[in-house]
Amino acid sequence: MRPHASSISSTFEEPTLIGLLPYWLPVAPDFSARIKALDALTDPQVIWAELVALADTRLDFVRTGRLDRSLLRHFALMPPPGLPTAS
Repeated sequence: MRPHASSISSTFEEPTLIGLLPYWLPVAPDFSARIKALDALTDPQVIWAELVALADTRLDFVRTGRLDRSLLRHFALMPPPGLPTAS
């Protein structure tokens, strides 16, 4: 049985709905501020490092979408320099 919507944590801190969120990853309480700050950065390597750091946190569907849109804004045409890729 699915839990009632009111039982879902609005703080994103507790591992509610185990199995739906990667509860073992750390929470990024400043996720929104960090995503917004990416738009002010100009160094692709710094932007990439911050995107990777944010990807290594507990992401729900909304945060995953925000991270994806940020990735596309910065690297839609070309991957970051120095990224190892298969030839």
